Amino acid sequence: MEAYYEPASRMGAAAVRVGTNILMWGGSTPEVYFGSRQKIASFVEMFDTECELWKQVATKGSPPRGLIGCAYASIGSKFYTFGGFDGQTLSNCVHQLDSASLEWRQLEVEDSNAPLKKSFCGMVPLDEDKLVVFGGGLGSSKFTNELHILNLKEGVWYVPNSTGAVPPPCSDFTFTKINADSAVLFGGNHKGHGYANDVYIVNMRTWHWTKLKVFGDQVPARRRAHTAVPLACPPQALGYLLVVGGVDKHGTVLRDAWVLDMEQGTWDQILLPEVVQPRHDHTAAVLSNTGRQARLVILGGQVELGVPVTETTLLELELSVFKRTKGEVSKWSVITAISTSQPLSWQERQSSIKDRKELQQLQREVEEVKQATELQERNFEQEKISMRIQLDVAGVTCDELKEALQSAMSDLDSSKGRVDTVEQEKASLQTLLLSSQEKVNDLSEELETTSRQFEEMQEELNMRIHNLESENKTLNQQLHVQHLASEQPQQSSPQQSSPQQSSPQQSSPEQSQASPPQVMTVAETSSSLPQERAERLAATLERAEKMGFISSQAGSSGISVGTDTVEIPLVEIITPKEFESVSTTPFEKKNLVDVKVALSSLAGKWRCLGLALGLRPSTVEVIELASPDQPQQCLAMALGHWIGLNYNTEVHGLPTWRKLVSVVAHGQGGDDYALAASIAEKYSGKAVPKAPHAAGTEGAAKQARPPDSADQTQVKSSDESKPLLGSSQNSRLCCIII
Repeated sequence: MEAYYEPASRMGAAAVRVGTNILMWGGSTPEVYFGSRQKIASFVEMFDTECELWKQVATKGSPPRGLIGCAYASIGSKFYTFGGFDGQTLSNCVHQLDSASLEWRQLEVEDSNAPLKKSFCGMVPLDEDKLVVFGGGLGSSKFTNELHILNLKEGVWYVPNSTGAVPPPCSDFTFTKINADSAVLFGGNHKGHGYANDVYIVNMRTWHWTKLKVFGDQVPARRRAHTAVPLACPPQALGYLLVVGGVDKHGTVLRDAWVLDMEQGTWDQILLPEVVQPRHDHTAAVLSNTGRQARLVILGGQVELGVPVTETTLLELELSVFKRTKGEVSKWSVITAISTSQPLSWQERQSSIKDRKELQQLQREVEEVKQATELQERNFEQEKISMRIQLDVAGVTCDELKEALQSAMSDLDSSKGRVDTVEQEKASLQTLLLSSQEKVNDLSEELETTSRQFEEMQEELNMRIHNLESENKTLNQQLHVQHLASEQPQQSSPQQSSPQQSSPQQSSPEQSQASPPQVMTVAETSSSLPQERAERLAATLERAEKMGFISSQAGSSGISVGTDTVEIPLVEIITPKEFESVSTTPFEKKNLVDVKVALSSLAGKWRCLGLALGLRPSTVEVIELASPDQPQQCLAMALGHWIGLNYNTEVHGLPTWRKLVSVVAHGQGGDDYALAASIAEKYSGKAVPKAPHAAGTEGAAKQARPPDSADQTQVKSSDESKPLLGSSQNSRLCCIII
């Protein structure tokens, strides 16, 4: 029989999986404790997971001195250890074992931020180039909860900023990586609390700690010196954590196993076979983990102080899902447990492995057959229930069928009677429908007749409005001609007046008041104004003449408007200097509301405002006819025509705030300088004097007129002179804006 190798019995050893092998190193035994520690550290024991055999392999280089309570982890083919106790001193060195060359070397690390020298701490890998170390014992019942990260590429320690529920200082706990971003801490000896069974999860990207809230009554005992491995942990989910053995607060060595569902926060105890002994200070490593099945090996440890465990235990666990009324329940259970307490030859072990695999295959086949049988039974039960229902439905006797037939015949006779009644109601409804249709036709004819009458009345009303407008226009022209004819005899001939009489220095005040308004022809107006203003006036009159609104006749003393030659004084509206900063941006329709609100107090002067803004007299007449005795409505309509550009914009310009305030301030417009100043200040953003200066609005208008014509050109807007249109005093007003 070939010799069988059983690994040395040890406690506090380090064991990790590297490739297909499990490497176990360090620890101590009662027989070989401190004196031969160098001998124990100079070799590793390797477990082949395929043939399930142990062998001892010698190492090279300088192994670590800290055999007991060192922290360990693997990255790729490299095995790392940190800290530990060699029987005399603690350590904070980092060593690396290359599993290919089996050579030890101590890493050169910058120690400015290095952890304290300690043992029984925790270490897990992060990514491919970092190690995370937490907690540990400092000796003499002192603990720490410091957290350090070692960058293997740079050889530098650094301390992250931990947040959240950081665990208290502790040692002899388990620190297990459960996915790429998280690690879980369970149990241990906590400062000020003793042995614990709390669960802490740290996010190794944000370094935020969370104390897991556990639900249910089943929880494991407080413990230390236990072991923990992950089960079925997806890349981002938390999965399950398996905890085996340890020592409780009473010093009792535990023989139990618990599974923590970290997603649900619930514990579930697993029953262990008799071959699994109670132990503490042992280690464990996962052989395979498929998500529904997991195989692991439990190594070393002590049953009690001085009594080592001399066997290796292989466990195979399986996850089962049960359906409950409140949903599915997942439960792990041990399906295989093998102890290597009896040495076997290689052939016997291979045969045992083969037999076990065949047994597992048979168990899976039996499970599949069992599931298929259960499915067939469920289908058979459903078929039985369906057949019973069909029999119950078909279980009607012949007498019952006869009674049902007679009842159906009776129902048929009654249905025939109801059909006759329905036919009669149908005929009555058809007669009523025909009568209603005739009424609808009559009403339609009446509606058409009424519509025609309405259209005829509308046409007649439109004709009357047109005739009234024509008559009003003719009447205004006649009244104006009569007004001019009544004033003509009072004017003196230019040939009869002597130079002394025409001289302003020799005329008396009484003669100036009695003189009629002087009329300025185009030529005279141009010659009496400054050069620049005369040119602008000539250009304005030329545009008005081209559009047919006025015509200038050589040798006449006035301006021709339409077909009548009318002598009217020229009114010049000049923008005061105080209003020059007001906006000249043309209005839009949305500005109508603001304009109406601003001018609501001038509703009584709406006629003067409309004419001064450039509206045609005929437009003003139509507005007054549409809304007589309603000044506010008339003002709104006049402003609507103005902002809607229903006037000659080439002569009077586009509607703007500057044009509006100029007209409001002018004596022949709104004659309200204070209101104009308030509007100008609002839409220019600058303060405007509330009282005009000497050359202000009304003064500028009077300076632009002949001295004796001021009283004749004043447009009254009070209630005493309400009828502007059709009056003999002011039948037409021509405002030329320069």
